[in-house]
Amino acid sequence: MTTTLKEDLEKKVSEGADLEGADLEGADLKGAHLKWAHLKGADLERAHLEGAFLERAHLEGAFLERAHLEGAHLKWAHLEGAHLEGAHLEGADLEEAHLEWADLEWAELEGAFLGGAHLEWAVLERADLEGAFLGGAHLEGAHLEGAHLEGAGLDYSSGFSFRCSSFGAIIDLKIGAQMAYHFCRMETDDPEVKAAQAEIAPLANKFHRVNECGRINL
Repeated sequence: MTTTLKEDLEKKVSEGADLEGADLEGADLKGAHLKWAHLKGADLERAHLEGAFLERAHLEGAFLERAHLEGAHLKWAHLEGAHLEGAHLEGADLEEAHLEWADLEWAELEGAFLGGAHLEWAVLERADLEGAFLGGAHLEGAHLEGAHLEGAGLDYSSGFSFRCSSFGAIIDLKIGAQMAYHFCRMETDDPEVKAAQAEIAPLANKFHRVNECGRINL
């Protein structure tokens, strides 16, 4: 009996494999070695990729809806325009991954590492990013309506504060204090702005790096 591509992949590693457009829906690829693999446009809906090694893999436009990628290694992976709605990415390593225009609505990203990740114009509506690390991430134009950011690390990230697409994001005291601190450290001659800075200074001084950056005294 001949085996299918899916069955063959489930039995062996395929580092650097050319799987562009492959039908791998629901495949069991736990721990698979797929570094540098070409999976552009592949159907990986509901696939099991827990702990898989996908560093530098090409997954542009891939279909990964509700895929299981818990603890997967996706550092430097190319996921531009990928469909990751409802995907399970808890604890995944997405350092400097390319997720521009990717759809991550309702995705589970608790504790994921997204340091330096490229999330420009990505859809993160209602995504769960609790405890995720987003230090240095690029969030210009990202859609964060209803996203859970409690406990997330946003130090040195860019593009989060001043876009309508961040309205409705769910934050905690840590992020609120961080944003207040940055507002209070701006220079102004406007009396209304000065009064607002003085009003929120107590919140700003709860910034988690206040000992390093200095207390606000207004």
